[in-house]
Parts: sequence; C-alpha cells; structure tokens
Amino acid sequence: MRYGWLLAAALAVSSCGDEPGALPTTRPDWTGAAIGGIAPLMSPREVAVALQRRGYRQVPCAPTERLMVDPLNRGGGMPCYESPATAMRISLYFLELHEGRRLAVANFRHRGNMSDPAARSVANRFYAQRLRRRFGPPAHVTKNPSFSIVYWYRPGGQPSLPDVISTTIDAYSEPNVSLTSMWAYAQVRGR
Repeated sequence: MRYGWLLAAALAVSSCGDEPGALPTTRPDWTGAAIGGIAPLMSPREVAVALQRRGYRQVPCAPTERLMVDPLNRGGGMPCYESPATAMRISLYFLELHEGRRLAVANFRHRGNMSDPAARSVANRFYAQRLRRRFGPPAHVTKNPSFSIVYWYRPGGQPSLPDVISTTIDAYSEPNVSLTSMWAYAQVRGR
C-alpha cells in the first residue's frame, strides 16, 4: 500500500512542538470505526481479545507487509494475523505512548490471490464502496493515473494531520484498508 508518505509526514509533525496559536489536540475518537473489532489506540490486551474472538492466529508476514509491523507481544511473535472466518489478513504496528503501549496502525488486506489486474481493480472499487456506505463520503481522494487513495478522517486528534481510514484502489493490490492514528505518533513516550 502507498502510505509511506503518510508515515513520513506523521514523524515530521510529531517531532515538532506545538506552535503558538495552534488548535488544541484531543484524543481521536475511533468509536464505531473498528474493523474486525480492531481500531487504533487499543491496548495490546484489547487487540489480543479482538483477535481471539474472531479466530485470528499469528502467521508469517508477506514481504509487502513488513514495512510497518510490530508484534502484539514483544517476544518476537509474528505481527501478521489471519483467520479462517475472514478473508482479511491483518498487520499491526504498536507504539509506546505516554499512556502505555497502543496500536498506531492496523492494515487489513484481502488474502486472496487474484491474478487478473482487472479483477483486482473491480474488487478494490467494490470494497471502497462498502467503506463509503459505512463511513460516509470520503474527506479526501488522491487520484493518480494508476491508483487512487480514499481517506476518511476521524474526529479529534491533530486538526492539521488527522487520524485516518484509507483504502488504495488499483490493479496491483488486493482489497485493503488501513486505520492509522497520526495522533499516536505525537504521543510517543520519551518526547
């Protein structure tokens, strides 16, 4: 998925102090936005319960899932999960925040292997429509000749860099959605 620029922007913003006159930052609201019972800012225990309820088990990550992953339990466990009850694989990324260890990013990707680019593109558009029905009109859409990224912002957080739900629509990847807390990057312990 094409979210590397989002991470770079989050890290740049989180490294800056609040400027005078900046709008107040509040903890983002992920209520009602969980996918598979999982949403950013959940504790590792809450995530583990959600994974267990849906029958997820740890699995090795694919090379494309290794960019932003961190095991649920620090002991070197695999940070990717799948369940026979759903077609979505999950990769997780946790951060050590002032309030404790919290989920910062959850990436969901259809684990099917569609070889036809046209079929992938249709499946991605269908999945984006499902997200639109659930979350309403998108806040922003980035369009390029070969892909589009659709964004829904969550209330609260840093107004200039909100927490986001996003999906990439292209002919190269399977249906996907990322839940990203930009607010979490500014709350990293030790800052």
